[in-house]
Amino acid sequence: MTHPTHEARYDLLQHLRVSRLDDEGLNWQDKSGQGRLNYADIRRVRLISYPNYGGLQYRCYLHDRSGKKITIASHHYVSLGLFEDRSGSYNGLVRELLLALKTKGSDVEFVQGSTALWTAWSFLFGLSVAVTIGYVISLVAGTRFSASAIPSVATMLAFLPVSWFMMRQGRSKTFDPANPPAELLGG
Repeated sequence: MTHPTHEARYDLLQHLRVSRLDDEGLNWQDKSGQGRLNYADIRRVRLISYPNYGGLQYRCYLHDRSGKKITIASHHYVSLGLFEDRSGSYNGLVRELLLALKTKGSDVEFVQGSTALWTAWSFLFGLSVAVTIGYVISLVAGTRFSASAIPSVATMLAFLPVSWFMMRQGRSKTFDPANPPAELLGG
């Protein structure tokens, strides 16, 4: 049986990492060395998505029993502000990983979303609403704005739909690895 492989450099500070599944776990290799995480040693899987250059990006965080965290990301860092979408191979690897953990893992917690990210998006949404309301009240009251205020208000207005979309994903919750949330897998 052929197992999926995924290659990505997650950010500027990382090396290109090749991740591969086999019958017993996840293997990875990059310039700094190689590693392995057996299915039996994984205690939590967290799937998240977030907007970034090039649209939504997806991450799968694997936590082992000692607390170590391994990251698998859907997009490959090319250069500053430029990411290559590799969500096709990411999706295949993560789906097979989840199915393997369902059958071979022991007591694994499957979590989607992040309460910390939800809190940050909620704060940005609230700030955007407050700035927008303040701007409307000021316009109704006849206050004149300098040209330098327009980019700030435009930025806050742009954040309204983005932060609302991200906030609607909600806080952390569990999911069934046999039916993972498609909106967090890309591809």
